[in-house]
Amino acid sequence: MPLFARKPAADANGDEPVELVRERNALFRRALLSMLDRIKALSLDIEDLDADEFKDRLDTFSAGVLAAAPPSRFERDLADREQDIDDYVAREKKYFAERDAEFSEVIEMLTESLQVLGDDNAKFSTSLETRGQRLEALGRIDDIRRLRSELAREVEEIRADVRAKQKRDQKQREWLRDSLAKAQLDLDIFRAESMSDPLTGVFNRRAMDSALLRLAERCRKEKQPLSVMMLDIDHFKSINDTYGHAVGDRVLVAMVRECRGLLRSEDVMARYGGEEFIVVMPGASLRTAMKRAKKICRAVSKAVYAIDDIDGAANDSQRSISFTVSIGVAQLAEDDATEAAVERADAALYQAKEAGRNRAVSEKQLTK
Repeated sequence: MPLFARKPAADANGDEPVELVRERNALFRRALLSMLDRIKALSLDIEDLDADEFKDRLDTFSAGVLAAAPPSRFERDLADREQDIDDYVAREKKYFAERDAEFSEVIEMLTESLQVLGDDNAKFSTSLETRGQRLEALGRIDDIRRLRSELAREVEEIRADVRAKQKRDQKQREWLRDSLAKAQLDLDIFRAESMSDPLTGVFNRRAMDSALLRLAERCRKEKQPLSVMMLDIDHFKSINDTYGHAVGDRVLVAMVRECRGLLRSEDVMARYGGEEFIVVMPGASLRTAMKRAKKICRAVSKAVYAIDDIDGAANDSQRSISFTVSIGVAQLAEDDATEAAVERADAALYQAKEAGRNRAVSEKQLTK
């Protein structure tokens, strides 16, 4: 019926004509079906919201409308669908509020992480600060699909920045590691040089004092003996005066080489001062140490050393040299201080000198 058509007259009872009622009902059904279709179109296909079930119920209701269900059933179904729509709208609002909060939290977390990562590098910090500002701007985007796309792009660019910085950091770590290794090597060399005699290569007195304390403590714990030798090259001053200090240095080196060839691997030798040396023998009794000392005396006295390549020799016609050593030996007692054992070995050495040199004397041979 035209929109401004004349309204049909009412019947004798005052009721509207049947034709008008039917036309109005048809218009109502079309309007209702159209609204249901728009509600379905506006409903997002989100699994968390049970969107498919919601749309199925709307389709069922639409079928009832087309079939002209009885008024009582229609009224009941309409009330149910109104409640469905209200519930669905409420779920959508809650869903978007939660997603908005999650995106905001992610953006905030990323922004804070970028700040932490950027603290140690100004250039990197500037880049990340820019990224952070762009992430904050994402919070103002209303379109969820665009927001996801922009966020994914920003995250990928952040990853690229982080990977680039990791490469730079790796190179810096490698440089630091190499520098540290070189510094450690230099320190080891320095320590070795500070603890060794530069001429002979054995420990110096400072290193021996420390080693003797450690070895004595270990032997006491293991209930093992420990003996000490004091060695001195006989008439060393005369060698220096006759042949020069260059020959004297060679004599010191030769004597150390002879001793090392006869000492055990666990024995520790050090230059104690001038031409005097000390040997600490962990696990060796006084008797064992005396046997070793006598072997050293014999080996050194039998050796002959060429000196023709040494500048400064006083007598060019003399092409070789021999020398001897004197040795004093003592064993660390159970309640001994290490200094006491060294003093007894030194006293035995003095007695070996007094007895004619080129010999080993035990602390048991010391005269009162």
